[in-house]
Amino acid sequence: MLAGFRDRSQSRKGRVLLAALCLMSSLAYADPPPLSERLVEIREIGRFTPDKALVQLLRLEDVARASPPATKAEFLYQLSVARRNIGQHMDGLALAEEVIAMGRAGKDNTITSKGLIAKAVTGQKGPADEDMVEEYLVRLGEQGEQVRTNFSDLPDEEVVDLSW
Repeated sequence: MLAGFRDRSQSRKGRVLLAALCLMSSLAYADPPPLSERLVEIREIGRFTPDKALVQLLRLEDVARASPPATKAEFLYQLSVARRNIGQHMDGLALAEEVIAMGRAGKDNTITSKGLIAKAVTGQKGPADEDMVEEYLVRLGEQGEQVRTNFSDLPDEEVVDLSW
């Protein structure tokens, strides 16, 4: 028999409780996951509940805007998509333009492409009128001579190389 403990289960419960408290306190002081990981989680949330994703993105805005360009671009892209998905098309379009400008300023094609994709999926019609459409078709016709559609003047080996 133990001198100080009549019921061993009480001491065991105390030790388990103490261990649980220590574990919980260490988790409370743990660093939050990096912003890039949080953005991945929010992207998945945004696929099904864009309003919840938007709330989470807005909480991260100050930190995300001060982050490196790639992370900032991902944040702005997700914010643009979330705004679009809840019906705020013009806000989403403005954020997409911000991503494009950031990519062009940094000469980063990946960021620029991300912004162009965000802009393309907003579903907004551009300011095209009949003059613009006509100018586009004229330019397309002028460039037609530069596009090769007849490969008969190429040797067979080059045609085979082009196909692979």
